[in-house]
Amino acid sequence: MRAHTSGRIGPRLGPILALGGSAALLLWLCLPTASNADDGTRRYAALSLIGETMTVVAYVGSTGSQMSRNRSEPVSIGSRFFDIATLNAVQLTLRDLDVRMPVATYFGSSPSLFTEQHKLFDGRRVALSQDLIAAMKKDGATHLVIVTRHRGQAEIRMQDGHRGSGMLEGLGYYIDSNFENMSYATGGSATGYIAPYVYLRVSLVDLATSMIERERYITSSRAISAASLASKNAGNTDEPRGLLAGRHLSVLADELEGEIRRAMPYLLGEESCGSDEVDADGRISDCTRAISSGKLTGEPLARAFRTRAAAWRSKRDADRAIADLNEAIRLDARYALAYDTRGNAWYEKRDFDRAIADYGEAIRLNPQYALAYFDRGNAWRAKRDNDRAIADYSEAIRLNPQYVLAYNNRGNAWYDKRDHERAIADFSEAIQLNPRSATAYDNRARAWWAKGDRERTLADHESAARIDPDNPGRLNNLAWSLVVGDDKGKGATRAVEHARRACELTGWKEPEFIDTLAAAYAAAGDFPEAIRWQEKALEDPKFANSSGAAARARLALYRAGKPYRE
Repeated sequence: MRAHTSGRIGPRLGPILALGGSAALLLWLCLPTASNADDGTRRYAALSLIGETMTVVAYVGSTGSQMSRNRSEPVSIGSRFFDIATLNAVQLTLRDLDVRMPVATYFGSSPSLFTEQHKLFDGRRVALSQDLIAAMKKDGATHLVIVTRHRGQAEIRMQDGHRGSGMLEGLGYYIDSNFENMSYATGGSATGYIAPYVYLRVSLVDLATSMIERERYITSSRAISAASLASKNAGNTDEPRGLLAGRHLSVLADELEGEIRRAMPYLLGEESCGSDEVDADGRISDCTRAISSGKLTGEPLARAFRTRAAAWRSKRDADRAIADLNEAIRLDARYALAYDTRGNAWYEKRDFDRAIADYGEAIRLNPQYALAYFDRGNAWRAKRDNDRAIADYSEAIRLNPQYVLAYNNRGNAWYDKRDHERAIADFSEAIQLNPRSATAYDNRARAWWAKGDRERTLADHESAARIDPDNPGRLNNLAWSLVVGDDKGKGATRAVEHARRACELTGWKEPEFIDTLAAAYAAAGDFPEAIRWQEKALEDPKFANSSGAAARARLALYRAGKPYRE
């Protein structure tokens, strides 16, 4: 069974542990790093109070009245999905900016925290319970990032300005079924749009004084026209689930995470070097100015070098990244994140031994550094040492039981050892923790296929493609599964559709996808097209060299009027 697998990416979630308090029950999502709160270094906790509810606001026109008549319907999603997405974004930004890793992140479970969160703010002071403040300080935090809902005027961003009426709060969708809008891309027009919106207040609080040091109000929205949705689905145009073909939560979560990550550098005073609002070249330019200014020394200067190194890595310039990280480590020999980042640069150069050494140093400096264990596990696996990889992934999971990618990658290591039961268990845990993990679905499909379970293989490839519908590798996996897993050819038409889309997304330059398209046409009984595309795939020298024997055998079948089956 062939499968397209995704590359290495960073951690998403932290472990969930109960923390008691007299004012409210909170859940702790990230183990504290070893630290001394008295050493003058800021250390951060984060609290999200978004809750389980999004709101769908339907515009209702009014005549002769200034009062909004919009219909507003709260919709419970039944989980802390948005709070976890928020804390993910906070954690990732803190990690990217270093700040010695976040100390702890929380979300509230007491109903009063959500219904009365406006009472938390008394001018520039935040009225948190002393028990909660004491708990955060005990975990080593000096400052708190708190995310609450904000209520503001509806201003929906259109292609040529803003529109909207009434008030919006928190997260949700604003729907106007009557507004006629035009697509500048196609020139066509349609009636109606849907707009995901994010209205939040993000505040940085000094835990010593409970005073707000900095804060940013987020009032973000963007209209998605009915015209752009009509070609993708025929859902109920009065409800987000139908309009967005079931992607209403993931679309909103993406908007939420992006806005939080854009707000964080401002809160932390880091926007001059490393803001997500500029591209890699912009970050390099900003950090170079900061480094050359002479105003930074010690830890802040080391952080600027590491931030510039991260930008060099995004441009695939590992050598310059390593040079900057060498300087960061010279300035701050206890900079665990710099060692881990340099390990990643060595990994990209395929110098796995040096990568492992740097990850090991990061772990020595911070024994609770789950990310470093995860990264070292990837390096061990690249060296085909799956036993050591599994040991490191397992330690990352012990430190961070919600570590989706560690479960996924440990599953890959078990798969490489042909222990398919354990692989499936790990992929299933990754899916349980993050139902949006298309990679885990695709990987579990490979394991089901190895066990001969074609039905479950197809179901998981279907799920992966539904979550990530414009990923050519996932579409190819689904098409191939439909071809080889269906002896009666019932899925052949869909296989052709998905395989053609995969080829279109890659500009018809991926011979493996063209090979899948040929097999799909053969399954559908269109052998002239199957022969045409199989011959096209074999025109690629690398494909012909690596997969030529099997591809030519399939071509012989097509010429004989027979489909391919595994």
